[in-house]
Amino acid sequence: MSEREQHEAALIAAGISLDDLELVAQHRAADKRTELVAKIAQLRDAANWAADARPGEWIPGTAPGDRHEKTTQADIDGAQRVLGALQARYAVETAHIDLDRIRDYTRRAWARRLSEGDRETVQMTIDRARRWDAAGRHATAPAL
Repeated sequence: MSEREQHEAALIAAGISLDDLELVAQHRAADKRTELVAKIAQLRDAANWAADARPGEWIPGTAPGDRHEKTTQADIDGAQRVLGALQARYAVETAHIDLDRIRDYTRRAWARRLSEGDRETVQMTIDRARRWDAAGRHATAPAL
């Protein structure tokens, strides 16, 4: 019997439905997507702010006469490149959330918790996902 089959057998023996496992995995994937979309929005705001910066502006936190007290065009260009690269990375992550990995992690974590007698945490996670499902949030994922 594979490790996955052992974990699934432990869940079933404890009265945990594999449908609940799937629902929790979907909920966690939606939470991850929401988190990544929020990060992308923050980075977009930061990139817009960086676009307004001008060379020669004073950098807060520096003292007059510091070698790097004022922005340079290279600072601004670099900031925009980094922010753009992070936006792109998070967009790719958002588009490729690995549901199988989330499902496998949840299955292992639940099997471990149940073996330690912690049914309460597993049930709390299931209940949260059921409330999310009942609220219809699974149908309204945030857009990029």
